[in-house]
Amino acid sequence: MRRLHSDRWTHIAEGCWVLGPQDPGFGLKVPPSPTLVCIESSQGNLLIDVGPNPERLKSFPPPIPIDLVVCTHGHPDHVAGMNGWDFSKVWLSHANSLAWQHKAYVLHHWDIYGKICSLGEGLARNECIQAFPDLEPLRNAPFVEWSAGVEELLLIHGGHVYGDCHPDLQHTQDLETLPLKPLMIHGQQWDGLDFGGLYFFPTRGHAPDQWIGWWSKGDVWLLSDETSAVPVWSDSQHKRTYDLQGRVSQLLQPSSLIVGGHQSYVIEGAQEGQRWLSRIQDLYDLTESIVRRSKSVDDSYFKSIEE
Repeated sequence: MRRLHSDRWTHIAEGCWVLGPQDPGFGLKVPPSPTLVCIESSQGNLLIDVGPNPERLKSFPPPIPIDLVVCTHGHPDHVAGMNGWDFSKVWLSHANSLAWQHKAYVLHHWDIYGKICSLGEGLARNECIQAFPDLEPLRNAPFVEWSAGVEELLLIHGGHVYGDCHPDLQHTQDLETLPLKPLMIHGQQWDGLDFGGLYFFPTRGHAPDQWIGWWSKGDVWLLSDETSAVPVWSDSQHKRTYDLQGRVSQLLQPSSLIVGGHQSYVIEGAQEGQRWLSRIQDLYDLTESIVRRSKSVDDSYFKSIEE
């Protein structure tokens, strides 16, 4: 296991650098900044995701000039900092345009998380009020009013944190328009795209527009948020994520590296990688048994996007 840093890029393989994630501030005052990756490919220098804040990349500029931006998915914590980029050089999925709007994102993501796991009845109201004093007038309100107050608060914070991120989908490049090609990874066929040695695959587990990557030159798996272990994320299809993690686990070599979407470390080698992916699934199952309600929120999320 190799540590990543949030204040400098780490060279992890030939032609591949990683900027570690930055933890969110308490009370969602600072957006959770994910892991960012730079790759020196035969088709130009690639940046995978930009994070939620354009100032971060100004503070910690990529180690190589960027020719092309490729996004794993459209959640604001991965892409809201895109303002200022030449959209004509940005490739992303247009399959989930609602994900670019912080309001829809909060309602389907943080809101569900808050109600089930922390800001709802699962956590004492006085603890919630300590974190969010604006909830004080609702201390003794019926649950319906309390929930409405939580929802409004999260939307306000979502607006402060993410702002309005509406990339011009008419001018950005849509990954969905590119024909998938059969690509071989350690003898196993995957259908995806080849960005000069960065293989990119639609997985749809964490989000309806989720893609992951494999850097062939360094045998580096870029699993993005398919590595999330908390089942209350309302935008996850668990079986797809499980299947993806299992498939990757079978292909890991002694030389393989795994970079997750929000992990401050790189997983090294087949044995460590398989154990890590297995542990994520164990945690997923454990927390799901504790907090998941009977009705699947991921199904309702995907249905709302499809409609």
